[in-house]
Amino acid sequence: HQPNLKGMACQFDPSSFPLVSGTQAVIGIPNVAVITKNERVYRTPVNDSFCSPATLLPHDTSGINYVWNDSIQGRSFRAHISGTYWVSYQLISDVCTEVVDTFHVYFKPFSTNLNIRPECKGDKNGSVQHILDVGDNNLYRYQWHSGAEAGVFSTDSFLYNRASGDYQAYISSSNGCDTTLHFHIPEADYQVSFEPDTVLCTNESLAFRNNSDAHFEQWNWDFGDNSISDLKAPTHSFSNKGIYKVRLIGKGPICTDTTYRTVEVDAPAGNSHFLTDRKEICLGEVIHFFPVSDAPYIDLRWQLGQEVIDYETGSSMQHAFDRPGYLSVKLIAHFRACPSIEYTETIYVIPLPQIDLGPDTNICIKDVPLLLNNRAHSGNRQLFYLWNTGETSDQIKVTSSGIYSLTVRDAVLGCSATESIKVTKDCYIDIPNAFTPNGDGENDYFFPRQLLSSGVSGFRMQVFNRWGQLLFETHSINGRGWDGRYNGTLQPAASYIYVIDVSFPGNMNEQYKGNVTLIR
Repeated sequence: HQPNLKGMACQFDPSSFPLVSGTQAVIGIPNVAVITKNERVYRTPVNDSFCSPATLLPHDTSGINYVWNDSIQGRSFRAHISGTYWVSYQLISDVCTEVVDTFHVYFKPFSTNLNIRPECKGDKNGSVQHILDVGDNNLYRYQWHSGAEAGVFSTDSFLYNRASGDYQAYISSSNGCDTTLHFHIPEADYQVSFEPDTVLCTNESLAFRNNSDAHFEQWNWDFGDNSISDLKAPTHSFSNKGIYKVRLIGKGPICTDTTYRTVEVDAPAGNSHFLTDRKEICLGEVIHFFPVSDAPYIDLRWQLGQEVIDYETGSSMQHAFDRPGYLSVKLIAHFRACPSIEYTETIYVIPLPQIDLGPDTNICIKDVPLLLNNRAHSGNRQLFYLWNTGETSDQIKVTSSGIYSLTVRDAVLGCSATESIKVTKDCYIDIPNAFTPNGDGENDYFFPRQLLSSGVSGFRMQVFNRWGQLLFETHSINGRGWDGRYNGTLQPAASYIYVIDVSFPGNMNEQYKGNVTLIR
């Protein structure tokens, strides 16, 4: 391992070289090292000219260790420009001799450059042109082909108005060089766009935001009102109401594109107000409001005194006021783009006539008639009266029970109010609600004796159980009443139903119904 060191320091290793199976080392390796001297042989240079990049090969392609002048290793070399190239290598028959082959390469003038311009999407405006190198004086002939068309479709040095796709160009020159170029015309998709579709008011400035692709360089705006602009992002105002179709044309090196947006222009409302079915209403009555506007609005806000009501539609609005007097009604109309407008009117809410019949009361049959009248102070108001009995006086006499109502109407303003009072008959009627038929001499019978003491001309009392079965009936005002039996059988403690019909002198009839409890 260290042959230059003496003795054991040389690190002799007898097993370093593997031997073929069945063989062995007998006398080792020779002690004599043969030193040879390499020789370099230069062969006659080769001069040649080419039409296009050429592949250079050495004179002897069966050698080894090929190294070209730019340190590239390999049997062949691809030359692209005119110049001198060389390669060194060893022959297998004489590895100690280094052979050097030299090539003087000259390329004939021949241009292969194509200027390709994409097709703007859908416009079929793609193009390609053969570009000559500086100093190239060759005459060229062309044959253009495409996979979409059969045969030769052009022999010019350029193509115009072509759709995107794959193409081939067969080019030959006067210096004898020919080539086939394969190329692709791409598709470019550049678009113009701007914002917004919008609604605005007349004479309001609108800034148009141009969102077009950076490809475009020139602009043509048409605002639809005989106004144009060549600015990239102009500002414009419309002086008249209407719907305008705004057009933008963008022009670039390849593409031209057009787009449209709609701008709706509203004029300020010049006549926004509301109508009512009347200007005066009675307290509690419903009044209708009808909005009127010569411009479309998005919502309405009504302020009725302290109350605020929002309406999203333009339908009529109705309202009832809960307090009298002069009340302000304001309508605020909000429009899509133009300023809001307020309109105010005053409504007079007429107070209702005051009525006070007093609390519910009772009346006694054959007693002094009950006098009903309006206890409320009417001031100087002229009032009309109408009772549910048909009477039109300011007071009536009541001799029987029932519900009595009075409607009072203002003779001038026409507003009316109604109040009712309930009159019952219970001042002397004393019908027991329980009895104890146990023979102790107290409450042994059910009978309305106090009622009968008032003097009656006709009488009938019936007692029923809860199933509606008649248990007892009498027409006598001098009898003892019901003793709690039915056909001599004691009835159980329970609640029973009674019906009492009474006739009084003067052709007055009354009926009493209720429950009586039998207690045992």
